[in-house]
Amino acid sequence: MCNRTPLPLIAVLAVLGLSSHVSAQMDFEPHPVPLAPEGEFSAKNPPPGYSHVAQLTWHEIGDDDVKQAPKVAARYAQMFGAVVLADVRPDPDKPGHYKLNRVAVGQTVRQHGKPWVVNSKSSSVSFIASQVLATGEQELARVTQIARYDTAVLFDVPAMINVKGKHQELTMRYFVWTNSTQGGLATLNWIVDPSAPDGEKVLDSEFVQLPNGFEQTRMLSVDHAQFNILGVPSKAAFAVNGLPEAPLHKMSPELVRLASLPRFNKESLQQLAMGLSQSLASQQTVSKAD
Repeated sequence: MCNRTPLPLIAVLAVLGLSSHVSAQMDFEPHPVPLAPEGEFSAKNPPPGYSHVAQLTWHEIGDDDVKQAPKVAARYAQMFGAVVLADVRPDPDKPGHYKLNRVAVGQTVRQHGKPWVVNSKSSSVSFIASQVLATGEQELARVTQIARYDTAVLFDVPAMINVKGKHQELTMRYFVWTNSTQGGLATLNWIVDPSAPDGEKVLDSEFVQLPNGFEQTRMLSVDHAQFNILGVPSKAAFAVNGLPEAPLHKMSPELVRLASLPRFNKESLQQLAMGLSQSLASQQTVSKAD
């Protein structure tokens, strides 16, 4: 069991900026999330133009699946990772305050033992790798900011998730924010299933709190029926197994409703922020064994 202390309620409320002065900065129209710039970085040292690595994920396939999966597909599924970056900086309009300037997403690879953000045009990748990256870029183009204000961004990442042995495309939803008076970064993550019945649209009614500079290697689920005769994988061939391994929190039924809304306005975003704040402040983290 993880005993990481959740953020105190008073701190989270301050972080989320639940006051009238942020309303003019709110944006509830969908926008694409920018791609991360190419170059070397690490979980503790983000690339130029960014202050934080919110999440760095690598992938691995179990030995039995490696033996059964086509070699080329298995190799490239494990070669590339993913990163979420954030840029927190002083707010020029409010001396002594901070703002979340932007977030970005990208694909990564290890070069000379170090993480690099790469893309399909990177000179360091092979032809086949560039094709794999190009397919990944098509998926990254679907990553969508659905709400933001000066200290926080809420965005959705389409992802293939293994749910009880079945690979399904669901939505990884991220809430990334900074403290307006102290800076820093906090990231929450949960999975939304839009097709699930009301009250069940957040997978397992759970969310995780990602520590700053969070880096993890995740085991991929492999569906061997999703390869054609040439060994080419379909979109559903590989999937992650739920949420990352990080401090885990339960959602109340009302928080599930708010956290799974397809669109937000000022009222519902503030209600979501309040619900997440209260959940973080009132709960001990839980484990899957609980």
